[in-house]
Amino acid sequence: MFTRPTRPSLFLALSLLIAVAIPTSVRAQSAPASPEVAKATGPRVLAVTWGEQAPAPVIAAAQQSRPNAGKDIAMMVAGGAALVVGAIVGGDAGTVIMIGGGAIGIIGLYNYLK
Repeated sequence: MFTRPTRPSLFLALSLLIAVAIPTSVRAQSAPASPEVAKATGPRVLAVTWGEQAPAPVIAAAQQSRPNAGKDIAMMVAGGAALVVGAIVGGDAGTVIMIGGGAIGIIGLYNYLK
């Protein structure tokens, strides 16, 4: 009834399982190192103010400094989609599709982080 999974699909399933199982913010879940750190967290007295305040300055951030970020994100998404399609196809053709998708995704990630 069930067929034995191929090596690329096992690799993809294992990669997804590892990505989901390992928390990315382990440090945020740990206890503070010293009591001073624990005392410094929480609401501030200066944050509780009454009356009118000057508007916060608008930070025209990353979009202007990264005009081609959309192209890089699209390459990462296309590479990820090719990995999934290659895992579904299976066999030698699927492996070739997965390798190509991985290369496209890594190139997009490299350009995005540069």
